[in-house]
Amino acid sequence: DYLPFHPDFLIGNVPKIEPVSYYKALNKFFEKIEQETGRPVVVAAHPKADYSKNPFDGRAIVFGQTHRLVRDARLVIAHQSTAVSYAVIFRKPLVLLFSEDMRRADYHVYSVMARTSEVLNCPLIDFTQEPPSSFDTKVDQDGYDEYHRRFLSNSDDMRTSHEIVVSTLKNWAAHGHEPNKQQSTGGTSWN
Repeated sequence: DYLPFHPDFLIGNVPKIEPVSYYKALNKFFEKIEQETGRPVVVAAHPKADYSKNPFDGRAIVFGQTHRLVRDARLVIAHQSTAVSYAVIFRKPLVLLFSEDMRRADYHVYSVMARTSEVLNCPLIDFTQEPPSSFDTKVDQDGYDEYHRRFLSNSDDMRTSHEIVVSTLKNWAAHGHEPNKQQSTGGTSWN
């Protein structure tokens, strides 16, 4: 999420997250994950990130391949990003990370993370504290189904995304204009 330098933090009066302590704590957490799993942590970069100087202690940073990295991962670690939806789609275990600095900087983002953790029944861990001795890497199928139903699909339209896109494009081509603006676009919000 590129949090210490995230472009959204430049808009409005959002307190910044101090980068040195953020990356130090995050790297310590990553070390713990690597020790426990025996696998390297690979960072899926935020598209607007500038990592000309690698803040992840030399770990691989990959741009534009989040979907592939999540698909091939054994464990997904995220704050609140598209990676969460990919973890649900690909049925990957998920650990959500926060810090008190993040909570203070943007409580809304933290509250979405907390609700996501509840729905998916996945750990929400303060990565600035001592890491847990082990990580729960199971997938709660019911929670993932619920998240997918509520936030990644439209229960009124059971077509696949591919079918919706093809149908829409055919409709545009046939009528020479955009589809009816009153047509439901789906989506939902946290209740």
